[in-house]
Amino acid sequence: MIKKYPLLLFLLICYPHSSGEPLQKQAHNQYVNREFRKAAATNLAILADTASSAHHRQYATQMLGTIYENHLCNFDSALIWYHRFTDRYARGGQKTFYKKKIAFLESLGEQEKKGYTILQKAIYATKDSLAQIALLEEGLAAAPELPNRTDILKLLSHKAFEAKLYAKAYTTMLELRETDPELIKGEEMLHRFEMVQSIWRKSIMARLFWVVVILLLLAVLPTVPYGKLTVKAWKTLGILCGAAVLLGIVGIIIYLTKIHMLDHNPFPKHAIFIAALLLPAITVWTFLARFSIIGRVSGRAGIVVLPLLSLLLTYITIFLFSYHQQKRVKIFTEFGERYEHWFTGTPEGSNYEEEE
Repeated sequence: MIKKYPLLLFLLICYPHSSGEPLQKQAHNQYVNREFRKAAATNLAILADTASSAHHRQYATQMLGTIYENHLCNFDSALIWYHRFTDRYARGGQKTFYKKKIAFLESLGEQEKKGYTILQKAIYATKDSLAQIALLEEGLAAAPELPNRTDILKLLSHKAFEAKLYAKAYTTMLELRETDPELIKGEEMLHRFEMVQSIWRKSIMARLFWVVVILLLLAVLPTVPYGKLTVKAWKTLGILCGAAVLLGIVGIIIYLTKIHMLDHNPFPKHAIFIAALLLPAITVWTFLARFSIIGRVSGRAGIVVLPLLSLLLTYITIFLFSYHQQKRVKIFTEFGERYEHWFTGTPEGSNYEEEE
């Protein structure tokens, strides 16, 4: 029969069946459904079943160690099952991996176990980035001497970057660099560090620019003698605002018909409407500035001062507009690469693609 049906022999060898098969499927489904205590009990049942095959026993032993370490945070029980798996089943690189894991768990003191419990919850118990960050910081504070502290700092910096908490990501990377300078020298980590550092610096610039904007507004809008403005002045202001509105409408039409579908467009649809509203706002400020305290104090110097202040306000507005977009990292990278040739002589254009 074996000679006649070799495929049947192959299937019997590759897919052995025993009473442990349904229990293993049950344990797997319970694990996937995050019923970890039930999964642990089912894996224990597999080991208690004398009819279970070696394959099922290996699976159950390995899973018990994983469940107790990562999900139930019972590290003493995890050590028992890791030792048993390493002694009976692990081979080659797998044996080396589990020996390191055993050594790590055995090195934990009582305080480190508390911190590691919090860290395991951050990694495995929640998918919310902000909750993970809070738990990671709590775990690091509870166990400052945790043996794998650098790995946790790397994870924290990654989660903070994902959550767009660039200041936190930057301070975490600085701590990583102080702990082990070699960790930041890798190509990927160095690129991430430089990007986060750049965004962190821009966040400081954004705060300073908001102060400048508020000061410029306070120097103009409350100090204009509106009652003394002539009808001609109001008409001129109306014409300028109308021109700004028309320019904004043209920009919206161009954006909606040609730009918003481009691969490298970092601005959402609502952003272009905000930009269109900013045009008349800057126009109003520029026009009224000559009647405000700035114009009255500067006198003839206002011929130079007022245009410079208008340019400054325009630049600040563009910067803050870009900074407060959801894809500000991509925006600044795109603009930086596109206009880098102005300063370095490199070819114009960008090959940057954002990972999302």
